[in-house]
Amino acid sequence: MTNFTRTNGLLLSCNGDTFPYLRTLWRYFNAPGNLMFVTTNIVAFMGIVTYNTLVTISSERAFEEQMMAAQVSLAKQREELETTALSLPRDIELRGEEDDIKWEQPVVAHVREDPLVEEQNAKLDTPIKQYTLGDLILNKRENVTDYDSQRAKASIFHMLYAYMLYRDVIQPTTMTQNNNSEEWRREVELLTKGKEVQGTHRRIDVFYDLWNKNFDKIVTSPEKVQNFQLPNWSKYPTILKFICTELHDNSLKTLGEFKQFYGKVRSNEVKKLLGLWLYDHSFLFPHNIYDNRTEEDFYDILINDSMQDNKIFQKYSSIVMNPYNERTQLFFPNVNSPSVNKPVPSISLETYTRLLKGYINLQETGCKYDYNDNIFKLISILKLNCFLQRNKKKHAGPTVRILLPRDEDRSQILGTISQAEKRTCYQILSKNRDVVALLKRISDIQADSS
Repeated sequence: MTNFTRTNGLLLSCNGDTFPYLRTLWRYFNAPGNLMFVTTNIVAFMGIVTYNTLVTISSERAFEEQMMAAQVSLAKQREELETTALSLPRDIELRGEEDDIKWEQPVVAHVREDPLVEEQNAKLDTPIKQYTLGDLILNKRENVTDYDSQRAKASIFHMLYAYMLYRDVIQPTTMTQNNNSEEWRREVELLTKGKEVQGTHRRIDVFYDLWNKNFDKIVTSPEKVQNFQLPNWSKYPTILKFICTELHDNSLKTLGEFKQFYGKVRSNEVKKLLGLWLYDHSFLFPHNIYDNRTEEDFYDILINDSMQDNKIFQKYSSIVMNPYNERTQLFFPNVNSPSVNKPVPSISLETYTRLLKGYINLQETGCKYDYNDNIFKLISILKLNCFLQRNKKKHAGPTVRILLPRDEDRSQILGTISQAEKRTCYQILSKNRDVVALLKRISDIQADSS
């Protein structure tokens, strides 16, 4: 049985035996103290929700303003540099250009040799030891199974062999060189005989450029690659022994295998050479279309290792800065974009942060190069190209990644990112301490210089 009462309004009152909890609930709310308590809690809850909403909107806006402030700071620095450049005398500007072209080349003075020595040298086809067929071939019946892999091994071996000889010839004799085998020391002596080498050439990038231009195509011709075998490396210096052993044991068919090889190297000189080599020979490794997570990790390692080397850092940073650089397909995973019906490469926030930090470090060193344009472009990339990637793990939230579209696809691809998604990206970015700290450093550079 049900009936209606008019106590404090129209209330549906049910038989207590049928719905006993309704009678209890009514009595609870009918008490003035309880009603005030519930009302106060509801008001407090709405206040908290409103406050959190305002804080979120404020953090989004603050982050946008911080990006704008950093870009304004960079624009001011550019104006100051252009004003300073106009006031420089022409001769100082020309000397600066000459410094870029010059490199520290060792001076070689020829000394008149004994006639008997000249006659002996004339009989030698090359100062390098002549290896026999038994020395050169380790596995005589082994055939080339992968041309690109074999070409990579031949190129890397020749580059590092040439550099080790070059280094020992140019630099004064050290304790390490004294520990080299007699055969290796003999090769070095034959290369330096009759010449007085003065000065030390430490520009590894210049050596690599000369080697790559003059020798790489020679040692990697199809015929030489087909017949290439690592020589007997037992008499080589320790570093070169290690390199040969790793090249022999590693198939070097993928970028992941090159990463393993690179990771085992401890010499900074060799790592720099391998970094320069990989940039120019990345075409030897197959590209993955979507699953490039480990390759992006390797890219981060290469960027981190090149922080102190301006030339190598700019080479690898150009892969992100230039959307037409084909190496993006090697290092970065792609996002399938239905709007353009093609995969679009993207980078993680960690990769982006490392690049921005590298350029800020270069700008703060006070070198003669200006990196404001690069920093400004990176901020624009973050501001316009960020998007949310849903995490496949159940309890993990979305992560921010940055798209790298080409110019002709930019408007279509970025048009698919809604304003709500962009705001969520800014919320996440505003809580990222590394990104916020870097934007603050950019603004501080201008403040310190003014």
